[in-house]
Amino acid sequence: MSDTSGVHSSLRESEARFRSVFESATDAIVLADQHGVITSWNRSAQTTFGYEEREVLGKPLTILMPPRHRARHEDGLARYHDGAGEGPVIGRTLELEGLRKDGTEFPIELSIAVWETASGPQFSGIIRDITQRRSVEEELRSSYEQLRVLSMRLETVRENERGTVAHAIQEEVGQALSALRIDIDWLGKRIASPHVAPEALKQRLVAMSSLVDTALARARRISSDLRPGVLDELGLVAALEWHARHFQERTLIRCRVTDETRGASIDPAMGAHLFRITEECLANVARHSGAHVVEVLLRRENGWIVLEVKDDGSGIPQRVFQSPSSLGLLGVRERSRLMGGEAKIETRVSGGASVIISVPIAAGMTSAGKPSAEEQVHEPGGIG
Repeated sequence: MSDTSGVHSSLRESEARFRSVFESATDAIVLADQHGVITSWNRSAQTTFGYEEREVLGKPLTILMPPRHRARHEDGLARYHDGAGEGPVIGRTLELEGLRKDGTEFPIELSIAVWETASGPQFSGIIRDITQRRSVEEELRSSYEQLRVLSMRLETVRENERGTVAHAIQEEVGQALSALRIDIDWLGKRIASPHVAPEALKQRLVAMSSLVDTALARARRISSDLRPGVLDELGLVAALEWHARHFQERTLIRCRVTDETRGASIDPAMGAHLFRITEECLANVARHSGAHVVEVLLRRENGWIVLEVKDDGSGIPQRVFQSPSSLGLLGVRERSRLMGGEAKIETRVSGGASVIISVPIAAGMTSAGKPSAEEQVHEPGGIG
């Protein structure tokens, strides 16, 4: 009697341990008999599939599968009973789709095991919902594709810029230098001649001086187009004001820069990124928005430095901002990520859009300025 009691006690303890592990598992676990009928499942399975336990006990496993997978499941079960072996699914981890009670499909990772009992084989399936993992993988694939496209675009832009700079140097600076070379040859031949009037030499020198001034002005413009000197010499805010003035002159779109950073000094590398982001945003406003007024705001906000470019135009749909084909806006997002920040777009019901770049202050501030009671507003061209 005592031996039988001890065996029963051990069985109860073993069952309790199994039930504890079974119910506390974070993955869904489903048990089925030799006919593929559900005999038990845990709380995680209930959460995953949306059924109460009473709704699935005694039901075929196929209720947890999309219809297109059911025939394959039945064939595999039949092959197992016919002695064709365990088949390719036993002991492996598979990725396929599950079916919730509400009819929605979702990606799962499934591991199947089998063991023999006196009443026949029993099956267990450990099921993991991998919806979030699939979403992350898809986002990574999308990001990779976007980066690949952006890299190709940047290389194209570099080549175009090289061609533009080479053409500008050849056509503008090169022509001026060629003219100067001709004038120098003329002077060399005539300066010692007693038959050349001093006034003619003077006129030629004046013309040469004018050519030198023209060549210098064109060289400065080419250099400024590549990278404005004011960005390195006076910082981001001054560079934004300079660019806003030129933007307004070229497009006739009123442009205002507002600085609310309270005098904080921004790291030069970050300043360069924010300047290029502003360039791209303003170019997009000029090309697509139909705006009459655009504002560039720089501010500190809850541990972040925020750059906002907003206009009163037609707005930009969110799908355009996220599209891999919108390469300019893709560049804005990638520059933001490089700084540890983020970019988003807001389209207002009243019209217009805002591109908002948020970057951690710790990543971009070299020193903190004293708070100012008044915000500094700069309006290029006297815009009110």
